[in-house]
Amino acid sequence: MRYEKIVVREAGSLGSTTDSEPPDIRDESDHGQKMDLKTPAWDAVRANINPGEYEPKTHVATIHYDLDEWDFVIEYLVEVDRERA
Repeated sequence: MRYEKIVVREAGSLGSTTDSEPPDIRDESDHGQKMDLKTPAWDAVRANINPGEYEPKTHVATIHYDLDEWDFVIEYLVEVDRERA
């Protein structure tokens, strides 16, 4: 099972979309794992994103959870100013 969480810049911090998340994303016991997925994924996002560099409600990253493999991949979004002088 795959699941995505959209990370956005909120007032002074990072937040996520309001979509519901599978209950087992936080509970490692169902998968026989020694860690949950949510904590390390968000720790990685916070380590690489400075919320102050983005406007509120900007989509800054997407966390792709793979619940079958019990892993995640983070896709960071880079906005590029396409105007040319």
